[in-house]
This record gives sequence, structure tokens and C-alpha cells, in this order.
Amino acid sequence: MTANPSTPPGIDPQMRRQRLLYGDGRPLEPADESLETIAHRLANSSLPVHPATLTRPPVLQKFLARFDKDLRRIAESKIVEAEVTECNPGSPVLLDLSPGSGLLNPAESRPADLHPGRRLWVAVQQPAEGRSRPQDRLICSLRLAQGRRALSVIESMWAAGLWMEARGLSELDSEGWVVDIDGFPAVLPLEESEDRMMPLGRVLRVLILRYDPIDSAVLVSQKKYTAQDRAIQRKSASIRLRPGQILTATVRSVGAAAVQVEVDGVRADLPAMEAGFGPPEQNLAAFSVGQKVPVMVIESCAAETDRVVVGHRQLYPDPWVFIRKVVQPGSKVDVTVAQVLEDRILVNLKEGIPGEIHWKEAGWQIEDPTVLPSAISPGQALETICLAVQRELGKVQLSIKSTQPDPLSELIRRYVIGSRWEVRSVHCTDARARVITDDGFFGFILPEDISWSGPVSPRQFFSWPPAAGPAAGAAAPRSRQITAEVLAIDPATRLIRFGVKQIRPDPFLILLKEITIGNIYDGKIVKLIPAGALVEIRRGLVGLMRKNDFSEDEPSLSEGQSLKVMVMSIHLDQRRMSLSRKAVVDLEARREIQPFLTDLRPEDRKVSMKDLLSADLLKRLMRKRE
Repeated sequence: MTANPSTPPGIDPQMRRQRLLYGDGRPLEPADESLETIAHRLANSSLPVHPATLTRPPVLQKFLARFDKDLRRIAESKIVEAEVTECNPGSPVLLDLSPGSGLLNPAESRPADLHPGRRLWVAVQQPAEGRSRPQDRLICSLRLAQGRRALSVIESMWAAGLWMEARGLSELDSEGWVVDIDGFPAVLPLEESEDRMMPLGRVLRVLILRYDPIDSAVLVSQKKYTAQDRAIQRKSASIRLRPGQILTATVRSVGAAAVQVEVDGVRADLPAMEAGFGPPEQNLAAFSVGQKVPVMVIESCAAETDRVVVGHRQLYPDPWVFIRKVVQPGSKVDVTVAQVLEDRILVNLKEGIPGEIHWKEAGWQIEDPTVLPSAISPGQALETICLAVQRELGKVQLSIKSTQPDPLSELIRRYVIGSRWEVRSVHCTDARARVITDDGFFGFILPEDISWSGPVSPRQFFSWPPAAGPAAGAAAPRSRQITAEVLAIDPATRLIRFGVKQIRPDPFLILLKEITIGNIYDGKIVKLIPAGALVEIRRGLVGLMRKNDFSEDEPSLSEGQSLKVMVMSIHLDQRRMSLSRKAVVDLEARREIQPFLTDLRPEDRKVSMKDLLSADLLKRLMRKRE
């Protein structure tokens, strides 16, 4: 087999059947310039070099430091056509080079589809070891041949400005990546990549940014291809998509302000305000990824916007035209609750228009937004009054409060202070319980109005769940009915303040009938606190003994310890009693030395026990008695 003398070195004759594409998409005709003529022109003409290519960027310098030898070997390789003559497992593949013979480089992986008679392109590397005559077998490389053929295509694509496919090979010192273009290594700088992290082996489309025939280094850009592709998409969309067209779009993603859809192969934006007639968040909630929706083209890739804009609501009659006729401020509107939010209620009008009720308009006895879930539930039918029609926001402002009479006068007339009623809880926290009477009026119970012994958490008293309220969608626990006494009526919130402990007499006042200030009682320490100790002198009657009322002779006290204490004072308004251990000890000591004080002069009897002991008067007294 003889090589074609008209074939220039390094050119694959099989590439004659490949054709480049012009910018307008027309394939080359046989009479047009082929890859071979482009390669000849590049090899024999001095191409103008851009000044920016005279200096190599750092990422390219690192690339050449690693691959310079491989690039030179590929660029200087001579490609010949060969035929497989022998291909046995475990032995080298023999080739007919016509003239001469060769063998496939054993260091390279052998293709699985090799068989005798197969014709392929190889690059001649060097004579086999120990053989120097021309007729001896030569070592041939498929890898170098593939790289040299790829280099020819790269030269042509670079001259034509067309994109190529590349596959990620390895990272280049965090400054870019080494990519493979049909067997030829190239470099993709980090600043020219669309992703900061590129998975190795990923196939991507790139444009050749720089090619230097001297060092055969190829610099590619993914961003340049993306920009070119978008320009082609815009040009194609501006031709195919016209404002007013009705097409079917596929939802690709749902964002915070728009829905990304694909229309006829072109990405387009569906803004929230163009997606429906309701509020933006409600319009976006109606779409899901993969959904097929009809749309109308609004903007078709205007040069200043660089995007396609479509609309969905343009395909349906505007219900606001009908709303303006039947719903006016002050008119009654029947609605159905759709959702209860933190500070407002979302409802649906019969005409399909969304409405909104602010928590302050949810009722006379709604004192804060936290009680909305206990007063209103989804699916509930309500009668409301229209406050305003907000076409620009896509909603109607409504009020439940305006449909109800002010209950203050009725509350004052019926719920007299001191009267007792049956109530049950509808919402509980640690700070208060919201209760309702059999007549449907709401009230509250505070922790200090539950027990005479001290504040009690309403949540624990009514056995409410540990969370702030019942879980979403779960029924609220129905607590037992209890009897409570009316303490006051709040005119601001129209709520009744109830008390539970007022049903029974105050045990503190009952026990105080047995207690006298200045008397000494047997007590037991029930708790030690930073201010002192709580001492129980009667069952359920606890007083405070401060630290300065501890006895100096008993410095350490413990819970459960029994001791005698003196009642120093009683504060009925605070339901508090002051106790002292020190007064008991001093009294007992005074009683012990009282017989000795009869012989003292009047001026010595005025001293305290502490002064008596410190002045050593007791010793003088004992000596006098002797």
C-alpha cells in the first residue's frame, strides 16, 4: 500500500468528507474550502497574531510546563495509513505501512475492534530497538495519530470560530482545568468556566480562545461559547417567537419572582404578576416543575432585555372586571377560609378572587395574632364586609369585625364582677389561657389567678400540649369545663378576666387567724433560696426567713430541718409573712440570764445580750453572786 502523494503531511484524507458550517448554518459544498485547504493555508501563511497572545497567561505557562513535550510530539507526528496484518492476543499488533511494516506501540491500550484487514491512521514514532534499516518494523502510535488529527480539526475550527466538545481531565493548580478535545490536551482557565467546580469526565462545549501554531497550545473558553449560544438563541427566538403567539411551555424552575419555562426550545421568564390574577406568591404556588402550561409571548428577545417574556393570565378573562361590579367597599361578601397565617387570614371569594383579613379585623375579641388559629380554621365559611379592592396587589381587603356589633355593653350588663361562669380553654400558653363561655364570649385567665399558693402555668393547669398550640391540621384538645369568677372586663380588647382561685376562700387568711405576731412556732425549712429560707409553720402556710434573721450559732441550715421561729410581721396585701430564728435564740438566752440581771444597776440592765457578753458583765455578775 502506497501513501497518497497529494496528501500533505499530517492531514487525514478521511476528513475530506467532513464539512464545516458557515455562520448562517449552510453546510459546505464540495466546491467550498475543505479542511485540507484550510490546513494548507494555516501552515503556509503568516497568520496575524493579536498583541494579547504575545504574553502567555500564568495558567498557560503552567500548562506548557507540564504538557510541552507531549504537544511537540503530537504536532511533529507524521500520520500514515496502515493495515492490520496480524492481531493475536498476547502478541504485538503487526501493521502494513506500504512500504515497510510496523507494530502498534505495546504501551498503548489496544482497541477492542482490531482485526486483520482493518485500516487505520497511525503516527510513526521510531524504529524498533536494535533495528535501524528502513525496511525494518517501525513503532506506531494510535494516540499520537488521534491527537494530530484533532489538532488539524482545532486549527480549522479556530479559523472558522466554531465550538467544539471537550472533556475534563484534571485540575491545573486551582487556576483552571486540563480538558481533552478528541485526544488533544487543552487548557480551560478558571475565569473562562461557567462553574467553579467542574466534575472530571464532564463533557462541555467550548470556543477556542487562543491557538499558537508555534507551541501548539490551545486555550478554550466555556463562557464565550455560552455567550455565543445565547446570541444564537436570541436571534432564533426573535425569528420564531412573536408577541401574541400562544404556545405550550414546560416549567423548569419556580423562583421567588418568576417562573422559568421553556418555550419551543427557548428559555423564557413568566413573571409572578403575569402568572395569574392573585397575589404574586399565590400565583407562583400554582406552578410546579415539569408542568405543561399554555402561555402567550409578551416580549420576544428584545436587544435591551436579552430575554423572552411570556404570560399566563392573558389567556383567561379578567375576573376583576366582574369584581368591580359586584364587590364594592362596604358591601357584604361571603368567603371561605383558605389559610390562617401568622398575622392575617387568606380567603377565597366565590368568584375565585383571593381576599385577605388582617388580624385586627378578625373580630372584636381578637387581642393579638397568636389566637387566630384558635378562632378561625381553614375551610370555614365567613360573612365579611369589603374594606377595599386592591387591583394592583391582586387582592380584596375584608373585615369580620365590621359585621359584628360592639359587645362591650353586653359584656358589662351580663358579666357582673364577682359572678361565676362555666368556661373552657381554647388556647393556652405559659403566660395566659384563652377561654370561652357557653355564650360564645372570650376571656382569659392569668397564672396568678389559678392558685392561692402561687403562679401556675395555664398550660399545665388545662393539660395543654407542650408545644405553643396543637399541630397544624390536628384538632385542638378540648379541656374540661371549669367554674371561674369574673374579675374584670378589659374595655380595649373586649375580653373578660376570669379567676379560678377566687372560687375558694384564701387559705392564707384562714390560717392567719391562728398566728400572732411575736409568738414562737415550730417550723420546717421547705426550700433554701438566695434571699434566705422558706419555712412552713402550718400546713400550707409558708413564711420567709431572711439571711440576717439566721442565728449566728446555727450557721448551716438544710431543707427539711425543724426549728423554732418567731413571727416578726405579716403583710396581707402581699400575702407574705416574715420569720426570724435569731429572735428566738436571743429570747432564750435572755431568759437564761434573767435571774442574774436583778442584782445589776439600772444603767446595766439596758444593755443587749451581745453587749453583755462582749463586756464580760456576765463574769462580774457571777463573781458578785459568789
